[in-house]
Amino acid sequence: MSRSGAYEAFAGKPHAVSIHLYGLTREELDYIMETFPIVRRNDEERYGEYRTKRLVLEAYEALEGMV
Repeated sequence: MSRSGAYEAFAGKPHAVSIHLYGLTREELDYIMETFPIVRRNDEERYGEYRTKRLVLEAYEALEGMV
């Protein structure tokens, strides 16, 4: 696994666990992620998408029912 692949595999998981422990819904998490315009802009410039948000939401969804 490449370094960037390893990052993508694990990015967002600690955040997703915390979000579940606080009892936030996916909709609330989606809203919160929209409050980081600088992160969004940097991601879109570098990756062509809001990658951080995608990774956090994917990790959140993967952990649903586990936490």
